[in-house]
Amino acid sequence: MRKIVISSGLLILLFLGAFKATAATEEVDRYDIPAENLLMNTFAGEYVTFTYGGALASDANQIGLVFAGAEVAAAIPGFKAKTQGYIGPVDASPSVVVERVPDKSNFQSALVTNVQRATTSDKLTRYGQTNFFWDVGSRGMFDLLDEEGDWKRNDMLPPACMISETQDGGEYHTCLFSIRRNGFEYSFQLHGENLEYAEQFVDFVRAKLDHWKMN
Repeated sequence: MRKIVISSGLLILLFLGAFKATAATEEVDRYDIPAENLLMNTFAGEYVTFTYGGALASDANQIGLVFAGAEVAAAIPGFKAKTQGYIGPVDASPSVVVERVPDKSNFQSALVTNVQRATTSDKLTRYGQTNFFWDVGSRGMFDLLDEEGDWKRNDMLPPACMISETQDGGEYHTCLFSIRRNGFEYSFQLHGENLEYAEQFVDFVRAKLDHWKMN
């Protein structure tokens, strides 16, 4: 069983080796993560805990991280440090739940279920500068798909998006991503202005973890 354990607030222990009945040893990766980047230390952590089913508080295989918009924008050219919110531009503050892919996972069944639900024959339009397509007539929620209204990737769930109203009667979009890469699963939310940088954001998070790695 692989685990992420939080110790003394800042020290993250990421268990790489599987426990065996005949073995008493385990391999551990240690991460020294700044307090301001631990999602559980922020108000937003409560929202993400709710969104991801209590992951931050209850599952030792997961850790929540948060970054200032300016920090991400400095590392990813084109990423918007501020995005549209209810009252106007707000700090993008992207957060992510990182999980070691467990031996038993419902990712593939969730992928099948979500693709079956989201697939459509309706005419779709490219979303901004991304490779995703959506139904511009959507109300409330929509899914991001490929141009044919299908989904062929097996390392990412079709992003599910919400349409929210601004204070002056406009709208803004937020989308939930779940991407698997190199033994990790990254679950995060991006605003519409930054959807084209989803893959780069995963790279950014992994680079941060590598930087914080102690051993």
